[in-house]
Amino acid sequence: MKSKNIVFRYKKGKTFIYRVPALVKLVLLFPLAILIMYMDITSILIGIGCMGIITRICGFSFLEQMSNIKPALFYGVFLYGLGLIGKFIAFIPLIPPPPSLFIPNDEYILLVCRLLLVMQLSALFFRTTTSIEIKDALFMVEITSRSLLRKMPLALGKNISLRARLAPALALLLSFIPEIFELWNALDTSYTARCGRGGLKKIKIVLFALLTLCFHSAAERAKALEARGLESG
Repeated sequence: MKSKNIVFRYKKGKTFIYRVPALVKLVLLFPLAILIMYMDITSILIGIGCMGIITRICGFSFLEQMSNIKPALFYGVFLYGLGLIGKFIAFIPLIPPPPSLFIPNDEYILLVCRLLLVMQLSALFFRTTTSIEIKDALFMVEITSRSLLRKMPLALGKNISLRARLAPALALLLSFIPEIFELWNALDTSYTARCGRGGLKKIKIVLFALLTLCFHSAAERAKALEARGLESG
């Protein structure tokens, strides 16, 4: 079942971000993601606001943006729950527990905000770049890197092949990311349509089905890599 708001799935558009070469976006993605992990809370909040405006200019509605960052929000709630359980265990002698127990600390808030900004950045990349463009960009990066290594004045450089070996596997891995979210969306919709109840029962059923489908898809991709002679790296 198709949905307009599936995380990381490509969306057709004609705004300026679509005209930026995939290689440029790919080269900028990783350094920016690393930089985000070292930014302070003020810079992160400004970055989240700016990314929200840029993403809206690129043609993505507020609902689509919320859908894109939903995994980071779920992960934040999960971490908050784990932290709360740990605090309850530590404050067992204090009944009732102090109100400050439920207030997240600064490190938690900073981590969640960093994840939100990284998700915004990654979602903008995946939703404005086709899988073919990503694959071509990865091929170009690997082949260029291999060419530079071959020119190094080392005996090892002469043995480096110009054939791209890592790029095909990495391209398949990256294409697997939006597929996971699409599978989850389809399973969630199917479960809800059958009047399934929410809560832990839903998570258990949907998650089990998701893992089964993901393992099957991963096995098919492994066969594809083997058929292309990439199993030996």
